[in-house]
Amino acid sequence: MKRLALLLMLLCSAPVAAFALEANQAAQEGRFFINPKVGGLHRESTAGYNPAVNYTLAGGYNYSANLSSYIDVSWAPQRSGQDSDLFTASIGGLYHFLPKQSLVPYVTAGAGYLGINGKDGLSDENQAQFNYGAGLKYFLSKDIALNAEAKHMLDTSGKPNSLLYQAGLVVYLGK
Repeated sequence: MKRLALLLMLLCSAPVAAFALEANQAAQEGRFFINPKVGGLHRESTAGYNPAVNYTLAGGYNYSANLSSYIDVSWAPQRSGQDSDLFTASIGGLYHFLPKQSLVPYVTAGAGYLGINGKDGLSDENQAQFNYGAGLKYFLSKDIALNAEAKHMLDTSGKPNSLLYQAGLVVYLGK
């Protein structure tokens, strides 16, 4: 069912993409953006924590065709069993390659907070984290792009790291 919905969304966006020849990252200089995303989170070697899905809300500003900054918050509820939730918040930057194309690869790096609200016998975890990753944006119009990214989140406490993978919709605001 999810694959069918994704296929329908992509087919419906094809006519919009034909009109978006001038839509690219270079046209976003000086604009703010919001970026809701959904995806998965994999904790390396953490027994007892198995998140169902990860929800992220990000926002930021484009300083130039290549450089943007962002702030984001994420929440990943436990799949089943113990009732634990994982929260993250981070700030960072994006560097866009090929900003004049409609398909724009980028790299990202940031720092922030990671916390697990442990319940049912699991202990709480709170620590700083650094992250880095890569992604792609595909512009559907001047104001809207699809994006997909993967980030490696490094916990400073020496606890297992995390891999975050997600996809979303970028909406540009302003001039």
